[in-house]
Amino acid sequence: MPRDESPRLLLSGLDGSNPLGFLAAVGTLRTATLAKPYCGWRMKWLSHGAIWSPELVTSRGIPPEELVELLASALARETPEFDFDKNLAVSPKQFRKVAHKAQHCASPRERVHADFMAAFGCDALEAGDGKIIQDTALRTMSGSGHQHFLGTMKQLVKETATCDLRRLLFETWTYSDRKLGLRWDPQEDR
Repeated sequence: MPRDESPRLLLSGLDGSNPLGFLAAVGTLRTATLAKPYCGWRMKWLSHGAIWSPELVTSRGIPPEELVELLASALARETPEFDFDKNLAVSPKQFRKVAHKAQHCASPRERVHADFMAAFGCDALEAGDGKIIQDTALRTMSGSGHQHFLGTMKQLVKETATCDLRRLLFETWTYSDRKLGLRWDPQEDR
């Protein structure tokens, strides 16, 4: 059987055994697919040194800098999904209102807001004696200690620069950035 000669791009900075690295790889694939659906994006995992790194495979070649710019453009968009509160400890009524708005604004090409709302929780499931929604395991901080999940997500989007994306995807993580995380990396639990 002939070898697949589709253009490939190794994301050597992402470690698939790290939950944050895995989420970054899946998010990169999703963002690239939404931005350029005609490229036939696929992803596979390769042993790269001591880690498993994702490799993007496309029907068309895309240089690393173009991928970085594509991701930077996605970060530059409006983020209404992070604006409705600092945390997900919101009333079912408040969440329902925001989720319905996201649903009505969604289309096959623009559904990021609706997808985030579905990932955050559900107004039909309640916690806290029915006063707040039951959120999902995506939320890793609840506001205690002034660590706000939605606020931190918004701040991460705002502060991530093109050079950060380049380092994230193609260089070994050195953890030299300012401490602003969502506790998806096991090192943040130390």
